[in-house]
Amino acid sequence: MDEARARDVLAAAGVLPGAAGDARLLALGENAVFAAGDLVVKVGRDTELLGRARRELDIAAWLAEVDVPAVRAASPEALLVDGCPVTVWHRLPDPVRPAEPADLAALLRTVHALPAPPFVLPPRELLGGVER
Repeated sequence: MDEARARDVLAAAGVLPGAAGDARLLALGENAVFAAGDLVVKVGRDTELLGRARRELDIAAWLAEVDVPAVRAASPEALLVDGCPVTVWHRLPDPVRPAEPADLAALLRTVHALPAPPFVLPPRELLGGVER
């Protein structure tokens, strides 16, 4: 997926106030990530990523329920627009300082102390995308 295709999907989704063309592209890879105002929109490259998008939303909802500080979904469901999953998120504020290892350690301790979520988490294949 290139930026032009991602912007077409973003416009067709109609999830941003104003023109989708005004959104700032933050990243372009498996997902095109756009920022506009206080929202961030992820546009997946194809239908294959719909399951992952739904799982990300489930995890975000669970983390919100258990009060873990993490990005929050602005919409609870993934849309499928022109064969691409689209999810909408609240934009995080700019950092007040660079993150440090201790910041991550505290968050990991919090998450690992939680009971299992009410859904199955699949195993992660951390190097699964390397071949692509």
